[in-house]
Amino acid sequence: MLFVEPMKTNNGKILVVDDDIDLQDIIVGFFKPRGYEMIVYSDAEVAYEDLKSEKLTCDVILTDLVLPTITGIEFTKKVKELGLDVQIVVITVNKKVKTATESIKAGA
Repeated sequence: MLFVEPMKTNNGKILVVDDDIDLQDIIVGFFKPRGYEMIVYSDAEVAYEDLKSEKLTCDVILTDLVLPTITGIEFTKKVKELGLDVQIVVITVNKKVKTATESIKAGA
């Protein structure tokens, strides 16, 4: 007999900010089956404006470091200035300690 575990729901809402469609698909493909509601933006400035206007809410933000208009660190700083109760994770292939330190200082 095959036992299939029911899909969990309401684990939280995750905002993904990344201009790489393939990475968006990988992240959504990992979290959505685990019951997370996924919201995806390719443009950090649009995501920021929607957060600022309260059109968008989320529990966690996963943002790429390198984005077309502003960096993930700049985005993190702007979101933190809004005073939102949200955890932010900056994702990157950059292995420099300085980048990690800047991300943490920004609030990630």
